[in-house]
Amino acid sequence: MLLKTIEHHENLSRFTTASSQCLNKKKPKVILGKICVNGYAYITSYFSGDPPKRYLRCRYASKLKCRGRAIQNCRTSQIICVSKHNHPPNDEEVISAEFLSKLKSSLGNNATLKEIYEQVALMYPEGASLKPFQSIRSSMTRWRARLNKMSSTY
Repeated sequence: MLLKTIEHHENLSRFTTASSQCLNKKKPKVILGKICVNGYAYITSYFSGDPPKRYLRCRYASKLKCRGRAIQNCRTSQIICVSKHNHPPNDEEVISAEFLSKLKSSLGNNATLKEIYEQVALMYPEGASLKPFQSIRSSMTRWRARLNKMSSTY
């Protein structure tokens, strides 16, 4: 039954990719657990199959009742959309996620949170405009505490 479902999704994807431009041959961006393709953010729904495939659903599946779904071949990283979204792409979310990801990875040095924020903001000015320091400071404090806790246990 699962094999028939996978074949159905693969057959369906041949028709939807041409119209929705979701076939992505480049490696997708994985940012803070989200897979971003063409301005849409997906999260993993489940893994299955041989070759292994990652079944993705739109990040807004619950909030906006979006039915956007995609399948990623885990060996080639190719993503094929199998159903369309009910909302426009959100490039700001991708920019914001990249900015937050860079902030999180920069917390390992001993600079103050404000200094780290300002350094990353120079590289990602659009992300900084979407996420001002006052709104992200408590998250940065929490991320740094987790990082310090993890490094002290090893």
